[in-house]
Amino acid sequence: MELIGRTIKKGFAEGTALVSETPLSFFGCIDPKTGIVTEKGHELEGLSVKGKVLVFPYGKGSTVGSYTLYRMKKEGSAPAAIINSVCEPIVAVGAIISDIPCVDSVDISKIKTGDYVSVRCDRIYAIGPEEAKKRRELVIVKLGGSVITLKDVGRPEVNEENLSNLCAEIAEAKKEKGFSLVVVHGAGPFGHGPAKKWGLENGLTEANQVKGFSETHQAMERLNCVVVERLRANGIDAIAFQPSAGGILRKGKLTKFPADVMEKMLGVGLVPVSYGDVLIDEKTGAGILSGDHLVPYLAKELSATRVILVADVAGLFDSDPKKDKAARLLKEFSRKRLHEIKQVGGSEGIDVTGGMARKLEELLTLADAGIESEVIDGRKPGLLKKALLGERGLGTLINQ
Repeated sequence: MELIGRTIKKGFAEGTALVSETPLSFFGCIDPKTGIVTEKGHELEGLSVKGKVLVFPYGKGSTVGSYTLYRMKKEGSAPAAIINSVCEPIVAVGAIISDIPCVDSVDISKIKTGDYVSVRCDRIYAIGPEEAKKRRELVIVKLGGSVITLKDVGRPEVNEENLSNLCAEIAEAKKEKGFSLVVVHGAGPFGHGPAKKWGLENGLTEANQVKGFSETHQAMERLNCVVVERLRANGIDAIAFQPSAGGILRKGKLTKFPADVMEKMLGVGLVPVSYGDVLIDEKTGAGILSGDHLVPYLAKELSATRVILVADVAGLFDSDPKKDKAARLLKEFSRKRLHEIKQVGGSEGIDVTGGMARKLEELLTLADAGIESEVIDGRKPGLLKKALLGERGLGTLINQ
């Protein structure tokens, strides 16, 4: 379930919901050392707010409550996030000075105690306790086509060294941390070549292009089969997930995709492996679904915790690093910093999905939904494993 509210204190947090239907005061009603609610007769009396996503209609009591919340943050007893129907000044000030993500203008009746809730700026994603038991932290990894294929040689060939190393790192990290995982991979020359040959980026304009539809999809299936095999060889219970079997585009935008089926797969412990593909388009007959377009769609539908994009560069630069030696790596990026980009580089080789400009817009769309992503260099050994284990700042962090 997705709810959209108003951001009081921007941030990212998640945890188990603790919900009160009555107002709450931080001063005199909560023990700042333990986070336990001490107000006599309050519905949360005896329960701790520590580390919870605390949901209540609005605050009450003394303005000292703001500083009590700040003290709780210092003591390590504060909630992970706060969600209100109406956030009055006491709670607002407390959340801001304590750096606690806070959102209001939310229908809190839709959230129940025990739900697992992710707060991402103004977006709130909640799943029930039974589903939360089945699901752990969900990470989506995008393996760029330029990393796992020899994209610059003009023929469909897998970069065996890169792919094998990346699959091994995924397996090692998953064994250590136990997160849920979706893998999406790009096309490289496997998909872009036949799609360009048949002109599929412009839709179906001639009857014989149907052959191109089939040829392009089959080429992507071959690449997908290799990726799945490499993951399975490293002990990952990977399963191919074909986009064209259930996805629909409308003027190039994904409008339908069986994410519910993917969610069920995650629930039983499988690792779905999807990819860029050629899909039916309701307006043009056929269209190209890039992996970069699929990733933000899945991240929002599945309430992903984090997205890691594995590229053949160190991250986002203020100009094309393959052409400009003075290009500067941007360690963090948001829509507000678009003016710093002097030139958006195109993709090497044949690319029918819009190149780097389209990729950048998709990443910002992801950030708009409150989901953090990071672009890292897939050519550097060990970097993907570090990212999967939670390390940040390895490339370019993209957020709101």
